[in-house]
Amino acid sequence: MCLELVAGNACERIMFPDLPVLGAEHDAMEARALASVVCAAPAVDALLRYAEAEALIRSHLGVVTALINALVEHGTLTGEQSIR
Repeated sequence: MCLELVAGNACERIMFPDLPVLGAEHDAMEARALASVVCAAPAVDALLRYAEAEALIRSHLGVVTALINALVEHGTLTGEQSIR
């Protein structure tokens, strides 16, 4: 879940490197809160860095691009919808 919460900003930085990120403060707060439930306070930052969202997105950029295109086309995606 922490990975999902930190992935938005990471994806923005990768897809639009020349633009400032829109910022998802609520996602960052939720990721930090979730991390603090599963580990001691000194390890929260380490856990959030360990999520490695940027590396995961970069290694699967084709899938990310397909998801973006499908979201733009459909507006939303459900588990039943497939990506062409």
